[in-house]
This record gives sequence, C-alpha cells and structure tokens, in this order.
Amino acid sequence: MLGQYPGGAAPDRVGMPQEGKAYCQQVLAKFCPCCHDQALVLEDVWTRRVALKQLVAEIREKQKLAWDSYEELKQLQASIAIAV
Repeated sequence: MLGQYPGGAAPDRVGMPQEGKAYCQQVLAKFCPCCHDQALVLEDVWTRRVALKQLVAEIREKQKLAWDSYEELKQLQASIAIAV
C-alpha cells in the first residue's frame, strides 16, 4: 500500500544520532521516495508536536499562576473589607 511502512508503523527516529537520521533519509530517498517524503513530514510533525506540548505546558503554568494570584487578591480584598 502506498505510503505504508513494512510492519505497518513508521520508523521512530526520535533520539537517533544525526548520522543515523541522515542514513535513513538517504536509504528512503533511494528506494522509496514516497516513504522518504512521508518520513520527513512525520519527523516535522513530531518536532512541531513536541514544541506545541511545551507551549501548552507553559500556558497552563501561567494560567495557574494567574488563577493563584486572583485567589490571593480575593482573600486580600476580603481581609481589607473586614478591617474597614
């Protein structure tokens, strides 16, 4: 089937040394151009996915800090209201 890897799964090259990645790309380009293109796209998608996960984690952390600050502000306002 077009674009399918032997064994059904795309090769996992995350964490592979750069030389190994380059060799895989050369082999795929020579013997299976469609697989080579798909592998490059999958690698790009994986890289972007990791970056997106990191961005989401940062946003969640900032959101939690903002919520905590809001809660502290409410408590401070309540304390001021009681004191007045």
